[in-house]
Amino acid sequence: MKSAFRHLLPFGFVKASQVASELQRLGLAKRRAWRLAADPAITRRLQRLNFDLLPEKALANLDWVVDVGSHVGDWTADLLILCPQAHVICIEPDPSLALGLRNRFAGNRGIDIHETAVGAEKGTAAFKLMHNPLLNSFRALTGEVAKYYGEPLQARAEVMVQVRLLDTLVPPAGRITILKIDAQGLEREVIAGAAKTLLRTDYVIMEVNFQVHYKGEAGFFELDGLMQSHGFVLGNYSKPRGGQRQAMYADALYLRRQG
Repeated sequence: MKSAFRHLLPFGFVKASQVASELQRLGLAKRRAWRLAADPAITRRLQRLNFDLLPEKALANLDWVVDVGSHVGDWTADLLILCPQAHVICIEPDPSLALGLRNRFAGNRGIDIHETAVGAEKGTAAFKLMHNPLLNSFRALTGEVAKYYGEPLQARAEVMVQVRLLDTLVPPAGRITILKIDAQGLEREVIAGAAKTLLRTDYVIMEVNFQVHYKGEAGFFELDGLMQSHGFVLGNYSKPRGGQRQAMYADALYLRRQG
């Protein structure tokens, strides 16, 4: 009977109810969850954040959030819709994108923006700016992925950028609730420079590749082993995307191992 009645309700209300329940599961107060659920765009924002991967109450007591590879800032902006009091460290090596971040979040005292890359060693390195900025990387793309991306895969320019250890960019004390890593082939090096940060991080959301995208990158199994060595376990993952017969990539959630 209850199931039949649900189907009689307007679809919009049913969808909003589902979204509100999901937001409450994550730790938002009921009234705020319903207010946000009334926005049709909130579902898209939740998908872009990958917060559906998080366990219950993950956002209930949000401390620092670190966004490695902020790009144009959509991930951070979506987070602030849900948690406007969040303190976020945005890290972006592309000078033009970093400038855009400073303009986009101007006046928000809870956002720290660092125009730098993060890696295993401090220094400078040549950073490849691609025709599609989402593919910007220190590494060259492999030819195997060309048929999956209908766009030029050659770098349009190279710039020298600063490289720092993540451990030197985060606050010296306190918890890191969420560390999001979108480093386009440099994940191994980001992890290597974040040993102290990972010790006080609750959740890591990281893009992992099942098919090599960049020359010399770490694939899923290597990254999984590295995360395990830092005391994390694979807690959840998104639906694998791309490719035809072989999945190309997914977003993985790592949780600190208990016990």
